[in-house]
Amino acid sequence: MVFNHWKRKSASPWFHNFKFRRKTIVSINRLRSGHTSLAHSLKRFEIVNSEQYPCGEATEEPNHVFWQCKLYEEARKGLIHDLVKGKIFPPYDIEALLSEMNPIAVIPLSKFINTININI
Repeated sequence: MVFNHWKRKSASPWFHNFKFRRKTIVSINRLRSGHTSLAHSLKRFEIVNSEQYPCGEATEEPNHVFWQCKLYEEARKGLIHDLVKGKIFPPYDIEALLSEMNPIAVIPLSKFINTININI
C-alpha cells in the first residue's frame, strides 16, 4: 500500500512547498491512501452498487481515470506531455508516481485533477 511510502523526515505536510488548491491536496491524499470518491473505492464499503465508470469502458479506479478513460483524452495529452518533458516516461501508474511526491510528477497530476470535472 502507498502508506509504506509516506515516511517523511520533515514535520511539515507534503504540500507545504506547493501552491495547490484544497481540492488538489484532498485528491492527492485520497489517491495516496487508496480511499477515493471513485466507484472502485466506494464499492468496497457498499456505498455504491457498481464499480462501473460512466464512460462504460471499465471500473472507475484511479489508473483508468488518469491513463485510459476516453472522457479525459484531451486533458491527458497535457498530463503526458508534462510528464515526458520532466523525463518521466510510460508505463504510468498513479501509485508509483505519487510514492515519492516528486514535484516533476505531482505538478502535472495536480493540473490534470483540476482540469477534469470529477471528485477524486
